Amino acid sequence: NPFIYNIQIPCEIKNVEGPHKEFTVGLKFKLPEEYPDVPPNMEFTEGGELNEDLQKSILIELNRVAEDEIGCVMVFTLVSELQDKVNDFADEIYNKKLQEKEDIDKVPVFHGTIVTRENFMEWQAKFILEKNMHKVEV
Repeated sequence: NPFIYNIQIPCEIKNVEGPHKEFTVGLKFKLPEEYPDVPPNMEFTEGGELNEDLQKSILIELNRVAEDEIGCVMVFTLVSELQDKVNDFADEIYNKKLQEKEDIDKVPVFHGTIVTRENFMEWQAKFILEKNMHKVEV
């Protein structure tokens, strides 16, 4: 009879503007009778914002860590590793959004009057009139 632990990790993706996005990642550990000499079976019970490929990648990494920890109690280490991976994911999304915002902010925004033939001709007439007025004064 294996022991089963369900761990829920609350996560948050910081937003550049507006509210942060919160989600939960759930991982189920099934500890076999031979634990800790045999790594636990792990599976996601709740993926939150993590897509399927990222979940698979994280499970591969967790299994690698579990293999390195054979003979030691490892659930805490595995949960810590999961938390680090999820935090890295959230930071990566935030940094990407921040970079996108900075790129948008770098684009010059046009301020002023749009030049049309009509308003240019009007401006030119005023300019020539002012220019001629200064010639008369000199």
